[in-house]
Amino acid sequence: NVQTKEERTTTVYAVKIRITEGKEQLKAGMPADVTLQ
Repeated sequence: NVQTKEERTTTVYAVKIRITEGKEQLKAGMPADVTLQ
């Protein structure tokens, strides 16, 4: 549970995602933004 605004902007979580479209445009190690639904 992240309590403060500063913690929310500096905390990083490692996640695994499955890409269903456009995966040929991404390379290993590239940063990406992800929206969770």
